Amino acid sequence: IWIYLFGAISIVTSIVGIYGGYIDGSFFYSEFPEIAWKNNLVKHLAGMWASKNLAIVIIMLYAFLKKDMKSLAFIFLFKFISDTPDILFVNTTYREGVSASWTTNIVSWLILALPSLLSFIHLNKSKSFSDE
Repeated sequence: IWIYLFGAISIVTSIVGIYGGYIDGSFFYSEFPEIAWKNNLVKHLAGMWASKNLAIVIIMLYAFLKKDMKSLAFIFLFKFISDTPDILFVNTTYREGVSASWTTNIVSWLILALPSLLSFIHLNKSKSFSDE
């Protein structure tokens, strides 16, 4: 049950990431001037981030609907691998103020990234995973 709950949270946070990447980047990074979001490189990078989140939502929904534990396990592993450097390196390197504090980033990592790894490990060890 906790995997379904965390999966639902992951889908919701990815939808927010899609919004922040495709529609309004300042939603997440309000400390950057509005002019920065008009820069083509920034738009491109935000779009890539949103595309990653779109793929996560699509694969997670597919995995949940089809009860495909292998796909679900590997999307959780992907989330862990991609979220860890974003939370622990990118945020602390490129953001200023409270967002850049290690405490905030560690808490974010504990809530968003670590459960992805634990979900992967749990699903990888489960009987339903090895029976497929």
